[in-house]
Amino acid sequence: MERRSGRQSARASDRATARASGRGEAPSAKPSSRASARSSARESGVRASGRASQRGEAETSGRRSTRKSGKGDGMVIGIALGVIALMVVGAIVVYSNNNAKIRDAKATEERMKKAREDNEATGLKYMQAALEAGAPYIRGEAPEAKEETLFGSLRGQPDVYNVIFERSYKDRRNKSQTEQKKMNGNTSYNQTSQDWKKEDITMHTGTSSDGQPLVVSKRQVAAKEGDKANLGGWVIVMVKGIKEE
Repeated sequence: MERRSGRQSARASDRATARASGRGEAPSAKPSSRASARSSARESGVRASGRASQRGEAETSGRRSTRKSGKGDGMVIGIALGVIALMVVGAIVVYSNNNAKIRDAKATEERMKKAREDNEATGLKYMQAALEAGAPYIRGEAPEAKEETLFGSLRGQPDVYNVIFERSYKDRRNKSQTEQKKMNGNTSYNQTSQDWKKEDITMHTGTSSDGQPLVVSKRQVAAKEGDKANLGGWVIVMVKGIKEE
């Protein structure tokens, strides 16, 4: 029965084909068009899927790149801020050190200035007393003056280190002579500054052999006008001073 049915189906199909050929009609192409459409749809789906995949990969890559770029920018900014902070701290330290040096320099300058003023005042004070006591001897008005007359007002003064009167004159043979009278034998010292003038007095600082800071003042005493035998001389006053440093 099955064979007979198959043969009948085949003959029916042949007759249909023959009729169509007789009418000049082409066999039906509907099944082929549907297959082509399905194939095109599948290809379009594949292409769309590919484009979507590419877009997804591009977006993912962009996000990764953005994240990496963000991290890199953050590191650069952090390093830059660190460098700026170090520069600011360094500038503050340098500024503070410079200010400290300036303050120290000004303090030293003020201290030296005050020491100089005090030294001058002490030297001038005792120079005046020495002039009053020694000028008559130096001019030859009292050549035989005793030590008590010359140094009485200066001995015992705690600030007076030494006083020297130097007298120049001509002897009977008209030869120039120089003699000195000293309050004590402490005449050796090392000069520690350049000379400076205060009125008509020359002054400088020094240090004695035992380390005592000194102020040495020297003033010339002129001879009396017309006196050719007594030539005048010098008053030298050495007082204890303050170290100028």
